Parts: sequence; structure tokens; C-alpha cells
Amino acid sequence: MAFAVLGAAVLTACSPGATNSSGADGAGPAAEAATKTLALGQPSPEDQEISRYGKTARFSITPLKVKAGSPSDVRELGNDPKYANKRLVWVYVHVRDVGARLSRGPMVMTDLGVETSVGKATRLILIGDLSSRPHDCVGENPDLIWRKGDSWTSCEPYVIDANAKVTKITYFQGFYNDPLEWSASR
Repeated sequence: MAFAVLGAAVLTACSPGATNSSGADGAGPAAEAATKTLALGQPSPEDQEISRYGKTARFSITPLKVKAGSPSDVRELGNDPKYANKRLVWVYVHVRDVGARLSRGPMVMTDLGVETSVGKATRLILIGDLSSRPHDCVGENPDLIWRKGDSWTSCEPYVIDANAKVTKITYFQGFYNDPLEWSASR
């Protein structure tokens, strides 16, 4: 227990956004840009590294839009009470390879989050598909071979409360960096 508390104190003191005793922020302009909330359609301020199959590639990530579904969309999921008063939203993200030698299926959507006016959304992982999927909504292809300059727009469903509004799209950058944030409010 003492080690966990001590470890948390050391991590807090050493984190890039921590302030020193004089109150001056130790973060530079790049760190400040990374914590700024972006608008949908705006690319990530820095390249993101994604590792799979022993290779690390660099990608630019741009959440483009959120399409709202209706409560009837979740009926295809069955009569499960956990879907009562819920609906789907479809999140579109453009990914561009900016530095891979050759990589396979970066799977960006696994690190994407959706925040709503009442809490966090749940990514819906499907075996098969839903008839309510928009015609332009294409999921990630884990076997697609990427080369520098290639780009792709992926789309995945998220479950939210029926009356909630999507406020933010986030991208997890690992345990030591704050997530990137895009405002989805209009």
C-alpha cells in the first residue's frame, strides 16, 4: 500500500503537466497544444504511434463526425434490459499513415472514446452487422496492409442513453499522456 501511494506521488511529480513549487508549468508549447480541445475534422496535433505484430507505425487521426441513430436500432441486439432507453451513435474517424514502413491493420478505434452529456459511451463490438449501420460506415480491417501515405475512414457504433448528446470524442495516448479531445458539441 505504501509503495502504491509513493508511486502515485512520484508519477504525479514527474508527469509532464505537473507544476513545480513556484507554480510555473513545466509543459512546453507542444504539450499545451496536445491538451487543447480540437474540433471535429481537425487532425491530431501530433502523430500517434500504434504498435501491432511487432511493428510500430505513425498515424494522423481525425474524428470526422458522429451520426445519431434511434432507439429502434438497438432492438436488433435483442430484448436485453441493458439496452432499454439506449440508442446508437456511429463515430467516423479518418486515419492517415504518416510514417510506416509497412504495417498491418492499426486498429485505431480500440483507443477511441465517446463522452456524452450524461457519461461515457460504450463501444459496441459486434459479431456480424446491424441493418441500421449507415451505408458509408465501414469498420476497420485488421488485415489491411498499410504503407506511408495510405488513408482510411473507419466507423464504429457506440451505445449511449437515448436522450444524451455526444459532447466529446477522445483518443487514448497511453498511460502517461492525457487523451486527445475533440468537441462534438455544436
